Amino acid sequence: MEFAITYHAATLAGGIPTLLNPRTASERFVINWKLRRRFFNHDGPLLEKREPGGLPALRRVFTTRHEHPGCKDFATLLRPTSARFPEARQASEGTIAALPYSSGTTGLPKGVMLSHYNLVANVYQIVGPGASPLDASDTMLCFLPLYHIYGLTVALTLCLSVGLTWF
Repeated sequence: MEFAITYHAATLAGGIPTLLNPRTASERFVINWKLRRRFFNHDGPLLEKREPGGLPALRRVFTTRHEHPGCKDFATLLRPTSARFPEARQASEGTIAALPYSSGTTGLPKGVMLSHYNLVANVYQIVGPGASPLDASDTMLCFLPLYHIYGLTVALTLCLSVGLTWF
């Protein structure tokens, strides 16, 4: 659930979530980007052998499940606030909603810029006319990793769009 909350809060706040496998040595990919990372949400136990170093703009690291020195507990993000979401700067077709990695066919994995429009179009390909007859009375068992585009689209975004219960 923390992934779903973090992902959607970041997009609503105008951020671009970078979807990473929590077991990957993510620093080797993130450091090479010229993008500024402000926040990093990670599974606490998996931070034991690595630190998100090399990210000079990093302001805070939040962890789930277990505390980690120098990090804040994810639950602190769930407190009420008076902050407002920023207004959208451009249409959904041009606003980047996610930066998942593609293994590609050559070299290291590369970040793929996906717009909100791309993700919504993928959901409508599944539930559109003549497609899957899903509705809010259905339940989905999700075993796909949500940091992968297939899990993000077919599980998380689909379930939230249709109102499915998911586990």
